[in-house]
Amino acid sequence: MRLAVNRSLTAGPHAPWTRAIFLCVSAAAGLSACSTVPKEQTLAFSGMVNSVGTAIDPLFDNLSAVERRHKIAATAAHPTIFVVADAPYYSSIGDAPEAAQFRAGFAVIDGYTKLLVSLVDGSSAAAWQAQAQSVLGNITAITGSAISTGSAALLSGIFQQIASAYSNAEARRLMLSGKDPMIKLIDNLIKAGDPIFLTLIQDDQPFSSKKTKEQRKADIDAARLQVANYVVLLQQLKENFGKLSMAYIQQSSPETLSAIAATSGELAADAKAARAAYATLGKP
Repeated sequence: MRLAVNRSLTAGPHAPWTRAIFLCVSAAAGLSACSTVPKEQTLAFSGMVNSVGTAIDPLFDNLSAVERRHKIAATAAHPTIFVVADAPYYSSIGDAPEAAQFRAGFAVIDGYTKLLVSLVDGSSAAAWQAQAQSVLGNITAITGSAISTGSAALLSGIFQQIASAYSNAEARRLMLSGKDPMIKLIDNLIKAGDPIFLTLIQDDQPFSSKKTKEQRKADIDAARLQVANYVVLLQQLKENFGKLSMAYIQQSSPETLSAIAATSGELAADAKAARAAYATLGKP
């Protein structure tokens, strides 16, 4: 069986990543037994994504609470006015806008990884097509935001094709063509550490806070720790995503498998430590 190739997805400096997979699945007629499908590495990376997601969820919770508190304080002088666009700030459902975008951004990474696991596991077309639709929903949620720059439009096109792909092999090829925009998305989430930190410490500015100097310092130090852990975990995730890409290019070499297996345990331990640190800091 010959697969139709969208040449725009296999061109460019990172073409070997996609081309290696395409040649593999063409020769194997779409069977998941192809030697260049590194199932163990994919599962290991999926575990890393789960660990990081669990660790950074409390930061998004804190950010959402702070956003809402700021909005309520800013509108306190006009208690009888309700603006529909501001509903997410007052609702008890979901997140405040900024936190919602960051959480949706990470959900794209999580959804991408779960879909890749489904493809290497040989799940049914209906299963991974439904997963693709779910990822598209999160891509839509971040479109237009700072974290979508250089990633959302490309990923949207890829996942739209996956949602209607006719074979596992074609879907896998399309997934792997998303390597560069996925790395860009992770980079954008890392850079978001700056505005997240500024939002968290807004109440601790001398001109706007009634807290003592010591209390302000403690709060700022806590926020800095939260955001620093978030940034470091995402940097580690980005590094390991690069290793996963090499696992596909190098046909599941023992060296690549060993590298991912080693860092998987380290990242899980770091994520657990970050989660424990959040628990000791409390909520804003």
